[in-house]
Amino acid sequence: MRGDSSAISEAAKNGWRLFQSDDLACTACHSGYDFTDYSFQNNGYFDTYSDSGRALITGLDSDVGKFKVPTLRNVELTYPYMHNGSVDSLAQIIR
Repeated sequence: MRGDSSAISEAAKNGWRLFQSDDLACTACHSGYDFTDYSFQNNGYFDTYSDSGRALITGLDSDVGKFKVPTLRNVELTYPYMHNGSVDSLAQIIR
């Protein structure tokens, strides 16, 4: 993040390019030094939600299924994933 091109491997650099790509659009929500924009979003991962998400607080139908965008810092250490811990691996999320 500070511009040291020797800090990460070529594979990591390729991953970073994908992460920033328009096709994946990860940085639309996972931005900044913490890799989060601190917003609430529905990423469409689930078709239905037993937990109404942000709507529980706001009372707005438009907030159903919206949860705080998590930081990606140390993401490999913070499983299980998603708002309810229903995903066990990063590979599952990427697929």
